[in-house]
Amino acid sequence: MNIVCRRRAALPDFGWKDENVSAESPKTPNVAKPNGSATQAQIDDPAVTDSAKSGFTRQMNESSGSFELVLSGVILGVGGYFLDVKLGTTPIFLLLFTLLGVAGAAISIYYRYRHQISTLQEETQALKAAAAETGRS
Repeated sequence: MNIVCRRRAALPDFGWKDENVSAESPKTPNVAKPNGSATQAQIDDPAVTDSAKSGFTRQMNESSGSFELVLSGVILGVGGYFLDVKLGTTPIFLLLFTLLGVAGAAISIYYRYRHQISTLQEETQALKAAAAETGRS
C-alpha cells in the first residue's frame, strides 16, 4: 500500500513549496545543494561538508542587512514612542529615533558593502598576480 501525503519542504532561499512525499519512497541522502546552501538538517549532520555550512552562513549574512535596516528603525521607534508617552510629548522622539535607526543601519550597510568590495578587489588582484606568475614560469 502506497500512502501519499503532502508536506512543506524548505527551499534554500527560505521559501516554501508543496512537495508530494510517498511513505514507500527511499530516503534521499543528506547531500548539500549544488549552489552551496544547506538545510538545517544538513547543518546538524556531521557528515555535511564545510562548504555547505559556509554557504548557509553566507546566505544568512547576506540577508542580515534587510533585517538590520527594518528592525533598527522599529526598535528605536518603539523606544521613542515609550519615551514620548512617559514625557507626554508629541511623537517627536518616535520620529527622531526611527529616523536615526534607519539612517544608522543604512550607513552601516553602506560601509559593510564598501569593505566587501575592497576585499574582493584585493583578492582579484592577488589572483591576477598569481596567474601572471604561473604564466611566466
